[in-house]
Amino acid sequence: MHRHLLHLLRIADSLARRDFKEVARLADQKLGLQSSGGKRDAAPEFVEPDQNIWELGWRFRQQGSRLSELAKAAAENPAQVDAATVDREFVNLAKACHECHAVLKDP
Repeated sequence: MHRHLLHLLRIADSLARRDFKEVARLADQKLGLQSSGGKRDAAPEFVEPDQNIWELGWRFRQQGSRLSELAKAAAENPAQVDAATVDREFVNLAKACHECHAVLKDP
């Protein structure tokens, strides 16, 4: 969780600076589907409580990929993508993160 939280904070910082290229890079690096090659794998030390956690994690990665794609589009053509739309995708990503950890009951 700390790894994702650190990345979310870095993304928030990049959003505040409107550095959409960096937002996309960070989302791809650890959070999106590209970071796992599309695989649904967990860290070696992770013990899954049930199948539900895989689905929540998968949705989290999909949300990370959506944020990345939208940020890339905003970086390439700022007039085409409203910055508030990228902000909302980040909020959706944070909600997906919270959903997963609420199920795990892990701070």
